[in-house]
Amino acid sequence: MICALKSSFFRLFRTGLFAKIILFSLLIGAVVIFNYCSDDLLMYVLRRPRYLDNTFIIGCILKLVYVIPFVSAVFCMMYTGSDISFRAINNRITTGISRVHIYIADLAVSVLSTLVSVAVMSLLFYVFAKTIPEKENVKINGYIAGLLFSVALICVAFAAVYTLMQFFLGNKFLGLVISLLIIPCLALSTEAVERKLQEPYRNSYVNEETGMSYWDLNPNYAGGTERKLLTLYYNTSPYSFGFASEDKDYPEETTAAGVIVLLSTVAGVISIHKKEYP
Repeated sequence: MICALKSSFFRLFRTGLFAKIILFSLLIGAVVIFNYCSDDLLMYVLRRPRYLDNTFIIGCILKLVYVIPFVSAVFCMMYTGSDISFRAINNRITTGISRVHIYIADLAVSVLSTLVSVAVMSLLFYVFAKTIPEKENVKINGYIAGLLFSVALICVAFAAVYTLMQFFLGNKFLGLVISLLIIPCLALSTEAVERKLQEPYRNSYVNEETGMSYWDLNPNYAGGTERKLLTLYYNTSPYSFGFASEDKDYPEETTAAGVIVLLSTVAGVISIHKKEYP
């Protein structure tokens, strides 16, 4: 296992991917900040940036569940996907390194890279909030710490799935395409589920003469067992509206992310035993 880890981390640093991760994370983090404060930054010559508080930090961290998975997908393609597509993995196998150790080592590199991206971007958000505006009131509390932990684990779950995709498919570009499609599919399906979980009645129109409201049945309303399943999915999705609610301690999203990491790792270990890499 030590040999596999040394080989994976040596390649990570030798190819310069680690430095590129940090630089790319700083760039993406700056884009997130600009997107959040675009109006204030563009009008900087007329007035100072707005008074920032914890809402700024929370808003930027929540954007990471959209941004980091894309970064992780590209990294897994460049690191693990290239290793498999160019058949370099066969050289590692022939040296006597266990297939399981190879998979775990590559997964460890992907997870570490994802956590580094999360840490770099989060630190950039905090430094910006504390230094750029004239006034600031940003204080890291338990809610922000819990949110950051939950987001980091969710991003790790994406990285684990992407690593599995690269090993299972054996084609880095196909793995990248499927990996990138996972994110919008989850976001769109969560939105569709939310519509099914809306109230059973919908305000259709108001009579202008009488002022009376007329209600119709919501055709997308779900009930019974279907509603329980959809509610479970919605509560465990990082793209649900309630993900940022301060009333939640994030047990459902965090638990779901941990289960996905475990299941994808087991599937990857099984896959690398069965898969032949020509």
